[in-house]
Amino acid sequence: MHAVARTNVRGFTPYHFATQSGKGFTLVEALIYFALVAVIITGAIASAYPLFTNTERSSMATLRDLESAFVFQKAASLLNRPVTAVTASGGTLAVTAGGNDYVMALGGGAVTLSVNGGTAVPLTSSRITITNLAFARVAGDGGEPDLLTINFDANAVAEGPYTRYLRCSIFVSPC
Repeated sequence: MHAVARTNVRGFTPYHFATQSGKGFTLVEALIYFALVAVIITGAIASAYPLFTNTERSSMATLRDLESAFVFQKAASLLNRPVTAVTASGGTLAVTAGGNDYVMALGGGAVTLSVNGGTAVPLTSSRITITNLAFARVAGDGGEPDLLTINFDANAVAEGPYTRYLRCSIFVSPC
């Protein structure tokens, strides 16, 4: 014989929260379902969190690489034309080309460029901090042109060395 559940006066069992038809969840079943849903949501959040943090880290690395490439390209554009004078000492590069004086230097955590002694314009964004900027002129060996090397740290990551040959004007040699 089957055990019969005790019912109250209205025909409900004391362990069910249901309509009169007896369908529904017990309190224990509801707590188990809530616990399972909480575990699933916690797992989903825990697995998605690294995606968000890696995305930010990846975007900062991409920005750092783009800013570094821009600084190197700007220096290359100054040196791509025949120059009449180049002075590279420490964190300052002075180039005279086409009758203009260009100065690249470190200022306020950014690489700056000024033309003819004018206001220094930052070449890097405020999200990237540049430190340890160094320009060096290396004498060429046996008829080879001089080299200019550029090194710096962008957000504490070493960038460079970037090396570029100097093209001096045929009227002024060596530059």
